[in-house]
Amino acid sequence: MKRREFIALLGGATALPLGIQVLAGANSSALAVALACGASFVRVEGFVFAHVADEGLIEASAGALLRYRRAIGGDHIRVFADVKKKHSAHAITADVDIVETAKANGVEPHAYLSLLFIQLPYAKTAEDFEALLPWNVKATDFR
Repeated sequence: MKRREFIALLGGATALPLGIQVLAGANSSALAVALACGASFVRVEGFVFAHVADEGLIEASAGALLRYRRAIGGDHIRVFADVKKKHSAHAITADVDIVETAKANGVEPHAYLSLLFIQLPYAKTAEDFEALLPWNVKATDFR
């Protein structure tokens, strides 16, 4: 069976979205595989905060990964990520809470928390929740 036939067979086997994860922080590789096989999402580790895993230190990759996604024409591929991976050590970022995360994204914490408490009850979809993450809010959201 040729590669394209296999991908067509795999994609037609279910109506569910197909996702890819490549372990050990190989997030760019996961995006490339997802684009090649028509997957709709990737699951990545080390997206926001660094952590120590069994593979060693996994550095945060959000900026580089999103730039790579755009460069390869994969903006339609969604990125799902653990903020803090459960099977790893977070001593590096254990003290980083939501306020520090807001600050790290250039968002004033009090204004962000106020926005969050007002908007969170109305969030229903993944897109609604995603829009409320500190790295997705804009200054105009606080009016």
